Amino acid sequence: MNMPSTSTSTNAPSAVPVPPEQRYRLQLQSLNDMGFDDNRVNIAALQQTHGNVNRAVDVLLTNPPPPAPIPDGSTTGGSAASTAATATNDDANAATNDDNAEGVVDKN
Repeated sequence: MNMPSTSTSTNAPSAVPVPPEQRYRLQLQSLNDMGFDDNRVNIAALQQTHGNVNRAVDVLLTNPPPPAPIPDGSTTGGSAASTAATATNDDANAATNDDNAEGVVDKN
């Protein structure tokens, strides 16, 4: 009597872990489209919710990530230029106000 073989041979690939960036590619794009730009935080929310975008949005809104750290100030080029521009604008506004004050008549 010939018995059918019970061993099965499948050509399925071995279980290789897929990185979350790839696994949640479409969900990440949806979150990015909604304005959630921090993929590190988005992936954590998607992993917590097993890829459910609606629940991930709820997680992101109820538990927002901490703010990004402020740089130590070693690059002050932008802030110095901003301060100089503000000072220039203040001087221009003061000059304009002085010019306007000469033409104002006190009605009291």
